[in-house]
Amino acid sequence: MKYLLLLLLLGLSLTSFSQQQKPFEGTLVFDIAILNATADMEVIKSVMPSGITLKIKGENVRVSMQGGILAGMFGDVVTHAPSQNQFFRNDVTQTVTYIADETTLKAASAGDFELIEGTDSRTILGYACKHYIVRSEVDATTTMAFWVAPALTMLVPKTASNGPLVQSSLYGLQGLALRSEVDQMGIKMVVEVKSIQLESLPDELFELPKKYKIIETAPASLDFGGNDD
Repeated sequence: MKYLLLLLLLGLSLTSFSQQQKPFEGTLVFDIAILNATADMEVIKSVMPSGITLKIKGENVRVSMQGGILAGMFGDVVTHAPSQNQFFRNDVTQTVTYIADETTLKAASAGDFELIEGTDSRTILGYACKHYIVRSEVDATTTMAFWVAPALTMLVPKTASNGPLVQSSLYGLQGLALRSEVDQMGIKMVVEVKSIQLESLPDELFELPKKYKIIETAPASLDFGGNDD
């Protein structure tokens, strides 16, 4: 279930920034649903959150997870643009765990992706969204789809754009993805925005507090012992 975790942890609502538009600053809240899950997927479903919240300011991104056991294990995923670092920030335990560079690369399962403009355009929370389909050229079992709102743009964090999935499939699109679908071997995860709030966010949300304890670097594999399929 690599692609499912990747969507959550790296916030693949990130696309690219149009120089003609002011980048988005504010909060997006998404619901997550896993469909057609088999009996042996129940453990995975207990791990996966039921929703995520993205806070975006410039190239800084903070992803909070609601539900599941991941949030308690790691805290929030923060991309801090000035330092080009990505880390888990746990405000309950006041700890920080850096994410190793190879985590992004391995979780994305390096390879080429084909981007196709789809026909299922729709309006989500008042924003017109274009439909895109992403197919892996090395993994025929996985298909992804995104509904991207061109009216909402953001700066792509350098740490996120290093990931091959972002580079090959989303980089270059104009807008934020308000709905995402990942279909892997018949099991589908749907992530759709339920609220959008434009607001000014404090820099402190994305920083590493000096009093927090830095613990070991996150392992390169985030599959929790699962298979690639």
